[in-house]
Amino acid sequence: MSNNKLRIFIVHNYYQHQGGEDIVFENEAEKLSENHNVRTFTTKNSSGKKGFIQFLKYPWNQRATRKIIRKIEQFQPDVVHIHNLHYAIGLLLIRRLNQLQIPHVLTLHNYRILCPSATLYHKGELFKKSLKQSFPYSALFRRVHNQSFLKTFWIAFTYFLHKKIRSWHPHTHFIALTDFAKNIFVNSSLGVPASRFFIKANFVERPEPHSAELIKRGNHFLYVGRLSEEKGILRFINSIKDSPHTLKIIGAGPHEKEITAIAKQYPKKIIYLGYQNREAIFTEMSLCTALIMPSVWYEGMPLTLLEAFASGTPVLGSNLGVLKELISPGHTGLLFDPYNTKSIQKAADKWLSLNYKDKISKNCLSEYKKKYSPEVIMNQLINIYQEISIKKLEKNES
Repeated sequence: MSNNKLRIFIVHNYYQHQGGEDIVFENEAEKLSENHNVRTFTTKNSSGKKGFIQFLKYPWNQRATRKIIRKIEQFQPDVVHIHNLHYAIGLLLIRRLNQLQIPHVLTLHNYRILCPSATLYHKGELFKKSLKQSFPYSALFRRVHNQSFLKTFWIAFTYFLHKKIRSWHPHTHFIALTDFAKNIFVNSSLGVPASRFFIKANFVERPEPHSAELIKRGNHFLYVGRLSEEKGILRFINSIKDSPHTLKIIGAGPHEKEITAIAKQYPKKIIYLGYQNREAIFTEMSLCTALIMPSVWYEGMPLTLLEAFASGTPVLGSNLGVLKELISPGHTGLLFDPYNTKSIQKAADKWLSLNYKDKISKNCLSEYKKKYSPEVIMNQLINIYQEISIKKLEKNES
């Protein structure tokens, strides 16, 4: 293995609709390719009959596994990095990599390996009953995946099967995005020791300087993201709509009609901008007083928050999960209880009363440069690859 240039094979399955995991995979593959020999293998979940067959093969997809292993053996990588296997590839690939003793690591972008919900959120509240269960019966009875008993069972069975036959032992390593996520996995029924977990955040590119950065920030808040229940945006709107605060909203999703109606009722306070491209989003971030992230579920590693820090934009966020870890009150933003109207109002009022918001803005940019820039994250990722490969060499020599 060369100390300077690695051979890296990356596996990723795309969902039917693009999400954050897809963006992370593409960003990392592109950056790694600048200095290393990278080969990627991608598939995509289908709809209709083809999608149904893919889902049926989920527990033991021999065809997909053979195809990927053949390409891996042809490429002879130093390490294999897996992002998403759900559901067109499946967990048999990990079992086969272990049998062949090929160094590999799996990024845990969500909690599907522990619960069919993948998000630990169901019907308006956090759902953590599966974490200690060998088989997630609680998730099954509540039909946490698409409100379907059969779909929930098939996902639960898939992970239960591979946990019981120890498919990810003894060579599989995992990347958790935060300390918070790592602790959930280590203290669950997964059965993997902490020594096989690495922590590595996602990264975003810093936006190019533009004229908006020369303009003084306004006093309005900004929300960027999916307009859905787990994001807590309706709760936040209803908490501040009768206050003096102004909120701009960018995004689309199931709550779009409700938010549009509220915006018409409160045209000077709730301003719905709809879907916007990345350049427009960064412009709005540069003009707002702070980004708000009122999520009522456990976020993974929200790229929007990293983009806010990259543009020097403070964040007011929920005191749940990783947001509590990523946002430092008084240093990069403020925290609030997303289920409590008074807590939301208090945080918004407190923020506008602060007389050192410019300092907090500089702290956010500093935090980005130290923790979430491409250079920092790529160095961490290469170190992970090298450590995994070295462990493999040591085992072979012993």
